[in-house]
Amino acid sequence: MTIFRLERVTRHPATEEQEIGLALYNACMDHFVEFLGQRGLGLSYDSCAAAVAIRAHRSYPALPDRDFAALYGSSRLFTGLDPDRARTRCRGFSRSRDVEHAEQEAILNADGRGRAFWAHSGHHHIYVDLEPCEDCEQWLEDRMENWYVHYTSSLRGSRRITLRRKRARSETFGRQVEPTKKQRT
Repeated sequence: MTIFRLERVTRHPATEEQEIGLALYNACMDHFVEFLGQRGLGLSYDSCAAAVAIRAHRSYPALPDRDFAALYGSSRLFTGLDPDRARTRCRGFSRSRDVEHAEQEAILNADGRGRAFWAHSGHHHIYVDLEPCEDCEQWLEDRMENWYVHYTSSLRGSRRITLRRKRARSETFGRQVEPTKKQRT
């Protein structure tokens, strides 16, 4: 099919599609904020994250004030944060587990769990922190679905999303201080 549209998420949505993008962005931030910056998980503030809209189900309840749920992916889920994803046999375009991309992980996560994508006006919606790279754009183009891609930053603008994540983690959990080497032993 095709990527129907690439659109930056806005804090003040003017269209229903922009509201969907903002809802997926908020769900993605809420989902990952607990893990961000924790040592040993492989999920840093700089890891790209994604949320794909799926049909709500008893195992995947609808997002607040929405009629769809979300499944998530990260460029770092291969480290073992998601044991269900590790069991699926779906693969992206990459040849190595350490170069998976967030949008691939979210979509393949939904595919692997047998979850149907949610559509609005004939378009499936996915949020990803960074604008898709050339390889991911081609990968989305080669899929059967018609994608509306919401994103926060350009590939060169990742610093903005990193700062938002750090602020969200601090606001949610307070300042996190890593123990010194002496305290850990």
